[in-house]
Amino acid sequence: MRQTNSTSVKNSAISKPNQAKNTSLISGLSGSLRDILDSLRKLSTRNSCIVSIKTLVKISGYTRSTVQRALKKLKEEKYILVKRRSSNEKGNLPNCYILK
Repeated sequence: MRQTNSTSVKNSAISKPNQAKNTSLISGLSGSLRDILDSLRKLSTRNSCIVSIKTLVKISGYTRSTVQRALKKLKEEKYILVKRRSSNEKGNLPNCYILK
């Protein structure tokens, strides 16, 4: 009779690729909030990054609505500042996210 290894299920959750490496800075956050903030940090240079929702969906693995809710919550809790960008020629451009 084969025994199931319960640690393999637990380890798969731990090794999630988009999970934050340094959770001490963002320990108050959980799940998608932590993962989206971690994705922004990985993409940032000098504490800001310009990225589209579509790119964050691809990087994080979450749905568009989950990414949008997480960004809204991160903004409300003052983890990020969002600057909308637009152009007369191109219209709306990807937002600039400033990490605090």
